[in-house]
Amino acid sequence: MPSKEDAAVMKSLLNLLPIALVANLIFILFETSQAGGDLSKVFSVRLFTMSGHLWFLNALIGAYLMLWLLLERKADAWLLPLAHAIVAFSLITNAYSLLLGLKTEKAFAMMILSLPFLIYGYKASQTDFVTKHISVWGAVLLIIGGLFLQTAEILFLYKHSGYSPHNQEFLLGSLFYAGGIFALALKLSMPHDTVFSEYGRKYSLTIYLYHPLIVAAVSYAMSQLPAASLPVGLWLNPVLCVALTLLIIRALSVKAPRVFRFLNGI
Repeated sequence: MPSKEDAAVMKSLLNLLPIALVANLIFILFETSQAGGDLSKVFSVRLFTMSGHLWFLNALIGAYLMLWLLLERKADAWLLPLAHAIVAFSLITNAYSLLLGLKTEKAFAMMILSLPFLIYGYKASQTDFVTKHISVWGAVLLIIGGLFLQTAEILFLYKHSGYSPHNQEFLLGSLFYAGGIFALALKLSMPHDTVFSEYGRKYSLTIYLYHPLIVAAVSYAMSQLPAASLPVGLWLNPVLCVALTLLIIRALSVKAPRVFRFLNGI
């Protein structure tokens, strides 16, 4: 009989699968139209791994599957060592690869990071370590320290390897920063819902999944305008994208709830 942990992980995995299926299907249709119907430019290994912004969703599904298999094999004692090893591997093969003279696949280093963070969250829920040992101010210090450490790492890597500061995805400081945010979220509780928390819970997934479609449409429309390349056009683009995304998703949830549920894999 599966344990409560196994069942909870499997439930999360099964909830993610229809979301990924629907979202990937919609973006396959979108990318096919963008490629002029050339399916060879759409269907590849990257489609089911680093498929645009959906890479995180695909990586999370893989991480849940791996965690479920590890729990099924009663390998709980190996979880933290495995998580630490993957974090170290990702740092070496991603941010620090050029400094070390390594030629690596950075996409793979990013994909596998979902598993260690999932393990850290799982172990924290088991032991209550975060809520017992990290105060609100401790969490704030972790966030500030993580920001400073990331900045120092970015400058160091840029100076010694020439790697663009804008292309850094994960650094050692990112781990402390993320841990601080996680701890702060656990320590701070809200006595009741607010408009922001309600909207975040209801619409954040849909915004994450489908905002590139709105961005593509707005960017194309603005590119047809004479002022598109002017500073005002560049500043106006993200504002329009955010406003339209929220309005469309809100309208779908109210006027077409079945479509809204389908888009979210429900």
